[in-house]
Amino acid sequence: MEKEFYTISYKFSFKNGDVKNISINIDSKQLTMIREETDLAPEWARLDYKQCDCCLLTIDQHPYCPIALNIEIIIDDFKDMKSTEECSVICTTPYNQIHTDAYVSDALLNLIGLAILASDCPFFRLYKHQVKFPTPFDSLESFAIGMISVGLLGEYLYQQANQIYKPFDMEEGQKLASVGNEVFTKVLSRIQNLTQNDAYKNAFVSLSAMADMLSFELEDNLESFLGLFDAWIKGTHKSLMEKQIQVASVRKS
Repeated sequence: MEKEFYTISYKFSFKNGDVKNISINIDSKQLTMIREETDLAPEWARLDYKQCDCCLLTIDQHPYCPIALNIEIIIDDFKDMKSTEECSVICTTPYNQIHTDAYVSDALLNLIGLAILASDCPFFRLYKHQVKFPTPFDSLESFAIGMISVGLLGEYLYQQANQIYKPFDMEEGQKLASVGNEVFTKVLSRIQNLTQNDAYKNAFVSLSAMADMLSFELEDNLESFLGLFDAWIKGTHKSLMEKQIQVASVRKS
């Protein structure tokens, strides 16, 4: 029986001996972050404060931005840190435990990204796979391939369900990346003036850069990834499968 929630935890260890532990509990069905209800949310978390132009929520039903509520504790814990401070981070998920040494802003990129994806923001419902199967400390390239792959799978399932058959539209992917970039930029504007330090600010800058990279790759028809899929492009996978079937048939006979 599936548990009602699971936990993804981060342990940040710094050279001066300081340690920060942050655990995020995820609702197993909704794939959203479980938060304690509070009436003390900061003003910068109000929905109508620098609200995204594309936001589908209304303040009468959602007084606060769901992303802002999820990242509040992270912002508060790291508001006094500079992006160049070095740390050792251990991320523990239900599937694995991953360790990395990084600048604090680079490590925060992953934690903040998870909190955003696990929010009730309507846009990020498209990417709940990253909450269910987190991939801590991904490279930019791995991130791009993962997001594009999920986009293709999602489009395939949509077409199958609705009996619509058409080629994948790169422009649709670019529009999604553009919306993601807008969201990251707008959330950064909410927290830009909370402190002079820049650890969490640079994490949002990196998130915007990742969205830009994704858009550029789609605009360029995934040119930089062609070498990785050379065997698929040349049809090698088809001849390989046929040979494997033939060999298996001989061995069974």
